[in-house]
Amino acid sequence: MMRALALLAALTLWGATALAQETPLLDAGEGHSTPPLLQGEIEPALDGLAGTTRTLQNAVLRHCVAPSAVTRDALGRAFDNTVEAAALFAPLAFGHPLLEDTPTRFFTEAESTAISRARLRAMMARAADAPATLARLADEDLGLTGLSALERLLLAKDYSPDEALSNRCILARTIAANLHQVAGTARALWSAGAIAAHWRGEAVELAERLRLRDLLQGASDAVDRFERDVTEYARQPRNNGAIPFARPGTGRLYLRGLTDALLAQMGRIRTLAAPEDNAEAILSDIEAALVRGRQRLMGPTWREGAYLVAFQQATDDITQRLPGALGFDARAFRPALTSFDRPR
Repeated sequence: MMRALALLAALTLWGATALAQETPLLDAGEGHSTPPLLQGEIEPALDGLAGTTRTLQNAVLRHCVAPSAVTRDALGRAFDNTVEAAALFAPLAFGHPLLEDTPTRFFTEAESTAISRARLRAMMARAADAPATLARLADEDLGLTGLSALERLLLAKDYSPDEALSNRCILARTIAANLHQVAGTARALWSAGAIAAHWRGEAVELAERLRLRDLLQGASDAVDRFERDVTEYARQPRNNGAIPFARPGTGRLYLRGLTDALLAQMGRIRTLAAPEDNAEAILSDIEAALVRGRQRLMGPTWREGAYLVAFQQATDDITQRLPGALGFDARAFRPALTSFDRPR
């Protein structure tokens, strides 16, 4: 714990980014074996998130310096790429408390509380000062620090060029820097080995079992988020304050990213499941249902909400059938979003 705290105290935006870029993930050392999932799955997800947030930060800066249709289109592409990268990381948020909070820090709705809603509107109207530093942003409601707030500032609606250079951009630049720091911190925690011992390649008793438990917990947390947001999206896909994104296209990309993340997580679970677990049939059922749901979500009739049936089958199987097939008690996997007491 002290090692992790010391690491975090030393991290700045650029320090975290440099560490993430220059330090390979976890040298297991003599006598230890780095889990194959680390290099094959977790490392690419962390690299993708760090890279897209860096591109997003640059796109925000360019648009705020020279607002135009061209820079706004580039910002929109960078934003959507970051949404998908963060969604793909969602079920891998384990190993350290800060890692567990990463999806919440990216996806908390800008209007999740009355405070965040009022503060955002006041800043956009230039009736309140916007935080220009990460230290000041940390004092704001969590809904003002993530992708949802950034979308509402620069992408959800049209605004005049003079507004783009006022409070909107002051807050947007700080949010973009914060998201890049969150991604860099996640990468740095793994790089420095400030994570659970069973992911460091150490000879921990039942290490494989503990990794499998983490994968199930990550899937459960992602399902909890996915179920809530896909249901709300089907009810009202545009300007729904109960889901992270105001624009229907970005909302669909977000839900597709979570679907792809859950599909990948089922593959990871399969690699760690013992043959005697007899989980293959359930995993195949889940994957088939997720693929059906994704096809309907991204198809021409997505407004009809037909994807809900397939997604409900998949999420029920993940939370109710899969843990038991793998020898776990389904009740042991905490739901992540049943309480709206968000981490700070």
